[in-house]
Amino acid sequence: MEPKMFARLTSLPIAKKIPLIISTIALIAVSATGVFSYLKADSSIQVEVSKKLEAVLGAHKSQLNTWFKAIEEDIDVQSKNPTVQTALTEFSQAWHEILGDPEKTLQKIYIEDNPHPVGQKEKLDAGADSSRYSSLHAKYHPYLRSFLKARDYHDIFLFDQNGNLVYSVFKESDYATNLVSGKWAKSDLGNAFRDAHKNRADPTFKAFYDFKTFGASHAPASFISTPMYAPNGGYIGVLAFQMPLDRLNHMMQETNGLGVTGETFLVGADKLMRSDSRFSLNSTILKRKIDTEQVRLALSGKSGHLTGESFNGTEVQTAYDHIQYRGTKWAIIVEAELAEAHASVSSLRNFLLIGTLIGSALLLMFGIFIGRSISVPIQKMTSAMKSLADGDLNCEIPYAENRDEIGSMAGAVQIFKDNALRSKELEANEALQKQQSEEREKVAQEKAISNEREMVSDVFGRAMSAIALKNLSYRITDDLPESYHSLKNDFNQALEGLASTIKHIGQVSTEIRGSSEEIRSASNNLSERTEIQAISVEKTAAAIKQITSTVKLSAEKAEEANKVATKTKSHAEQSGILVDKAIEAMGRIEASSGEIASIIKIIEEISFQTNLLALNAGVEAARAGEAGKGFAVVAQEVRELAQRSANAAKESAALIHKSSEEVKKGVLLVNETGDDLKTIVLEVQEVNQHMLAIVEATREQSVNLEEIDETVSTIDQSTQQNAVMAEESTAASNLLAADVVKIDTMLNEFNVGVTVETEDLPIVELQRSA
Repeated sequence: MEPKMFARLTSLPIAKKIPLIISTIALIAVSATGVFSYLKADSSIQVEVSKKLEAVLGAHKSQLNTWFKAIEEDIDVQSKNPTVQTALTEFSQAWHEILGDPEKTLQKIYIEDNPHPVGQKEKLDAGADSSRYSSLHAKYHPYLRSFLKARDYHDIFLFDQNGNLVYSVFKESDYATNLVSGKWAKSDLGNAFRDAHKNRADPTFKAFYDFKTFGASHAPASFISTPMYAPNGGYIGVLAFQMPLDRLNHMMQETNGLGVTGETFLVGADKLMRSDSRFSLNSTILKRKIDTEQVRLALSGKSGHLTGESFNGTEVQTAYDHIQYRGTKWAIIVEAELAEAHASVSSLRNFLLIGTLIGSALLLMFGIFIGRSISVPIQKMTSAMKSLADGDLNCEIPYAENRDEIGSMAGAVQIFKDNALRSKELEANEALQKQQSEEREKVAQEKAISNEREMVSDVFGRAMSAIALKNLSYRITDDLPESYHSLKNDFNQALEGLASTIKHIGQVSTEIRGSSEEIRSASNNLSERTEIQAISVEKTAAAIKQITSTVKLSAEKAEEANKVATKTKSHAEQSGILVDKAIEAMGRIEASSGEIASIIKIIEEISFQTNLLALNAGVEAARAGEAGKGFAVVAQEVRELAQRSANAAKESAALIHKSSEEVKKGVLLVNETGDDLKTIVLEVQEVNQHMLAIVEATREQSVNLEEIDETVSTIDQSTQQNAVMAEESTAASNLLAADVVKIDTMLNEFNVGVTVETEDLPIVELQRSA
């Protein structure tokens, strides 16, 4: 079958063969280029998408670690905050001062009688009663509420040593209950209290409980707790936070680099979601179970990327990893739909298909044009030569004015025609002159001319056979009649020119092949360097994003420190006012001591006078004899009583004097304390100014880092595009080198070497005129 097809192909005329060869080669080259470009682009984009998903995964994992660290820092700072320590101590004391059942009393005041709706109970600063607890609530609640809102926690809890929830910000149904024996004792909030209470000897201990449905909040809840100590080091209770779910969702629902269909979510060990899906109108936390391959791999401690099925049944490209915090393991998943990730590849495929069809059509038209530009002149020249061979000397020789090889051949044929015309004219003249006397000579002459034509036809037939066999080294070496020498020389020169042209094309093709090899090598090197650069830029972008997140966290901490400094200033000023009041009270005590001393002097004088009167009464009783004995005993008792009163007055005077001296010393100490507090106020104001400067500087750094992040992202995108273009250039240079090799192969089919003798070739007979 194949030899027959090859024979059929070789038997085709040049007018069909050349366009067929050109269009076939072009179609193969264009198709190969398109297929290679499509496969390379598909592979590159798949790798790029995987890298982008892994970068997003790494950024979210870093954010989660930073989030957990910030929460631990918050609970550490607040557990050591003197304000919070004092609040817990005083709330615990006030709790035990409440008459009756504290749980019912406090829930009635702060939940049932609270004028604010459910979900906004924290807006009440103090209850309507005048209890010490409500006074303390008005004092500490605004600070704890502002801290909760600033850090987005769901709730903050203070427990005394017995497990009584003596304070919470949001006042849900767990407020004022006992977490050891009450309704919520078996909840994770109760577990968080008991773990912290059990490990109260360790100041650094933290208890963390993963998200579960919490009845008091009617929503998923997670808790972290730590023991609290008084400033003197004594254990006073437990501080607990209900984790900030909104901040967690905000981190997970960032869409940077994820396109339209991409999302990031968390899955717990029970394979239930720990963050809300950004495509769901309702919360999916603890409601949607995800048991995909990527989740199982992540929960087993592995990380990587794969192409598979998402929880909603769509084909996705996924990056997965895990995060572990205090015994709790979560799977972190980043997904993007495969259709969106490969949309650019589909567009490229359609573009390449259309380009291939258009290019093939254009090359086919070009092949037809080239084929016709070669075959039509040859056909016309062959027709003219056949006409001459048939004796038609009136036929027109085409393309004689051309300056190419066809024109040279046409010139040679024209000479052949001219010689034939001259011969015909000569025959006519000789026939007229020797019509009667040279009849035999005319016959001989006609025979000679016929033989001559046969020989010329034979010679040029072999020459045309050589050309048909692509042998351009052939030359006419036969000894032709003198009239045909010019035709022979012109024909040989035409073949010489054509052979020289083919040799020159071969040399140029060799040079192009060498250049294409250099281009291919340079393109490969450029592609490798561009890929390395792209990876470096991508790592730089990820590092800058992490630095930006850290600077933002520093700004938040600086702002919190500024708030603490402002409150410290306020407390110091209030302490100064209290010291002034204490100084006034000390003055009043000193004045009262003076008044008491005056009164004691009066008592001493009265005792002295009473003693004299008793002495006089005793003298008078002695004078009275037996009748005055009873009165003498009474007088003696009165005298002794007066003496004891005088002694007591002296001792009281001594004590009052000593007390007065101590009060004076106290006044001096309180004055010194007031001066120190004023100094502290000034220094706190200076610290406050420094903190404000730090906050402003940190904000400026954050803005600058965000601008740098955007710039590096732009550089990353440009580098990725350059990498794709470099790979396309490499593929194009490889195809160019292959096409040059094919051209060399086609040129090598022409024989332009050693001259072939006439008798070495088959004979193509030219028809002679009758």
